[in-house]
Amino acid sequence: RLGGANGSQAPLAVHYLELQATQSPRVYRIIFTLTQNLRWAAVISGSIQLGVDGINNGVAQHLTEEQLLAETAGALRFKFKYFQQFERLITLPEGFEASQLTVRLRSGSLRTPIEQSVTGQSLFNQSAETTSEDEAVLSTTDN
Repeated sequence: RLGGANGSQAPLAVHYLELQATQSPRVYRIIFTLTQNLRWAAVISGSIQLGVDGINNGVAQHLTEEQLLAETAGALRFKFKYFQQFERLITLPEGFEASQLTVRLRSGSLRTPIEQSVTGQSLFNQSAETTSEDEAVLSTTDN
């Protein structure tokens, strides 16, 4: 059975989440896989919201996907039966120190949104050389 990264049998989960630095200093590649419990065995669809929390010039700030993604990226939507993989580039503002990445999933098939986060400021401060040889794979936690 497909389940979340912690083996949960949640109906929908972020099974895998990876953050990679790129050649550009403030640009990161996010790769994540959504999975669904096989007991559901039906197509599920909905929207994905990305968010990053951190400190900008000494002030706590939450960045939304509108602030992180290029204008041409379009809305993040999912539609799958068993799993679906996504890859997006995000850009952090100059001077922003990220501490948490959050993925929120909404679907008409679910009563409440599903939210999973990864924390660790050092995750956003890796060099492209480090991640190309030894990619940082992040574990997720259910909220």
